[in-house]
Amino acid sequence: MVDFNSNIKLVRYVYNKKFEKYHWLKDDLLQDGAIGLLKAIETCKDEKTFIKYAITIIKREMYCTIRKERKYIDNLSIEII
Repeated sequence: MVDFNSNIKLVRYVYNKKFEKYHWLKDDLLQDGAIGLLKAIETCKDEKTFIKYAITIIKREMYCTIRKERKYIDNLSIEII
């Protein structure tokens, strides 16, 4: 069985590799990445491919956070004008 605590470093690894430029969202991205890790642990059936699968799910969660933030910023800028 895959353990959350032993794989939490994957979340920071994904953040540092792909999402570091979104430093103002760091806390949100790391939190959502941890949620992605939990989802990966719950749904992965093969421990041999867990790392690759977990990284994919973590990235997906982080991209979703960025999309939501961009949508919010776009709506905010439209309302200000």
